[in-house]
Amino acid sequence: MRIGPNGNYGEKTSIKKTKEKAVTKPKQTKSTGDLSKDEATIKRLKSFVLACGVRKPWAKVFKDYPHPSQQIKKLKEILAELGMTGRLSMEQAKRIKAQRELAQELEDVRSFEQSVLSRSSRSRTTSAARPVKSEESEDEESDEEVQPRRKQAKNKALQSINAFLEDQSDED
Repeated sequence: MRIGPNGNYGEKTSIKKTKEKAVTKPKQTKSTGDLSKDEATIKRLKSFVLACGVRKPWAKVFKDYPHPSQQIKKLKEILAELGMTGRLSMEQAKRIKAQRELAQELEDVRSFEQSVLSRSSRSRTTSAARPVKSEESEDEESDEEVQPRRKQAKNKALQSINAFLEDQSDED
């Protein structure tokens, strides 16, 4: 039996085990001063691509380019594809990002317009499938009425899109 800390028999003693802490090396934070010239250039070019509003999986992009000079060349190609020419700057990158966002919004509006027009044409198709009077003169009149209605709906949609885009450009 063991004698406990109070001097009584039968008490379990607490044996403190000292845990040795593993010595860890502090993480080295890389700043632009610690990087080589090529690595700093790569970092700067990546920031321009990101400022243009494009996110890339760099590990996949650089898979075939093991050397920093090849990576720099690839980054410059990417920036050229995005429309960044001449002297590279953050202002130019921000303008490209704004243009890309506006183009995306415009594309979204157009696809929405197409879906609205396709829905309205589907409803016309189902209403046309309903039985109508068999007189030919009334059929000709209804076809003539449907044509201007489509044009009116399309014109209204275009007017609303243009008004929206004008409001967006006024805010900028």
